[in-house]
Amino acid sequence: GSSALAGLAGRELTGRELAGLDHAGQGQAAQEQRGSGPGWWVLAQGGPLDEGDFAAREAAREELLARVRRAGILVGENVWVWDLSGRAQLVLTTLPTLERARKVAQRLRGKGLAIVVRREMGEDPTGR
Repeated sequence: GSSALAGLAGRELTGRELAGLDHAGQGQAAQEQRGSGPGWWVLAQGGPLDEGDFAAREAAREELLARVRRAGILVGENVWVWDLSGRAQLVLTTLPTLERARKVAQRLRGKGLAIVVRREMGEDPTGR
């Protein structure tokens, strides 16, 4: 339950810890069950992006990254997602099932972040 999140209060959460939030101690098992199929991204969403304005796009990304860090979440690599939402989106973790992704997303919303769950995509589905 929420005891997994409570036990991590006051310090930064890593991607591995985020993956285990819904089943404390099972982050490793989730990694092993992953298989070869696509998983589910848990994304933090920020402000709107203007594709034509590099400086504004970078500012939106930096603002989102700062909010994620203030929430105590530390991501190992900044993976940014482009889709039709037109917003800055940062992958916080990837989980093997939609149910687990939704549970983690619900807990992260409690930290004051805008969180969505999306199907994991390949490297560059938009051709950008």
